Amino acid sequence: MTTMTRFTKKQLIEHAQRHIAHDAWLKENFSDAHKTPVTVELARIALASLTAEPVRYLNKFSGTCVTLEQQSNAADDVAVYMPLYSDPPVQETGIYKDVLNIIGLLENNEWAEHCASTVLGSLLESEITRLVSKEQPAPVVPETLPCPVHLVPGLHLGKGCKTETLLIALQRRAEYYAGLDAMTPEERAKHYANIEAFKAMLPQPAQVAPEDLRRSFEAVARLNNEMYRWTSCMSYNGSYVGEPEGLLKRNIREIERILDRCKSDKGE
Repeated sequence: MTTMTRFTKKQLIEHAQRHIAHDAWLKENFSDAHKTPVTVELARIALASLTAEPVRYLNKFSGTCVTLEQQSNAADDVAVYMPLYSDPPVQETGIYKDVLNIIGLLENNEWAEHCASTVLGSLLESEITRLVSKEQPAPVVPETLPCPVHLVPGLHLGKGCKTETLLIALQRRAEYYAGLDAMTPEERAKHYANIEAFKAMLPQPAQVAPEDLRRSFEAVARLNNEMYRWTSCMSYNGSYVGEPEGLLKRNIREIERILDRCKSDKGE
């Protein structure tokens, strides 16, 4: 386990100054490629805190605030005067001092080991994140979609659908296309062939009967109905008046005409 070195205030100030100066040199000479690391931001915070100067001195007994010009011994007379800061310096105790010491670990590439092996490391990481303002508020995401969403190709999500459903769909689509990009041309061709084979296995929609064929079925139905009525009436009282023979011929001719037309349309 890494042992953390304790620095004096003077050493910390010098170390922070060197760190900031080195970053400024990198930025000047490699402005396009250089990005300020978190250690430099931390060094700036530490330096500003450690070098902060009082703006006034408060007399503990009278409550009067004075400057060094007004009271030259105020900085030394700690029994009477208390320094006041525009931004009070952080005390060199507790976790903040450990945060300052962590700069050395970061430079020596020992931070990952320390963070992984100690509870203090996790606390320090959280403190560094807070100090350099890296924490961002969680984005506000509505539970349901405020409007319909159409993901090309072929996915429609209506208004009121769970937002989680959309996020999952986007993630899976991204993973799918990432997998396609990673395939070789041969693997991609095989993948698409498997998709077409799967489509062929799906039930096909029922074919729509042609209009002439539908009419022929209706003619047969009418013929059957009329023949049934004629034979029924003849069996009981002979009261049915009609021409079943003529009706039969007319329906047969209608059926033959329709079938001939169907054959001619098919080129038979």
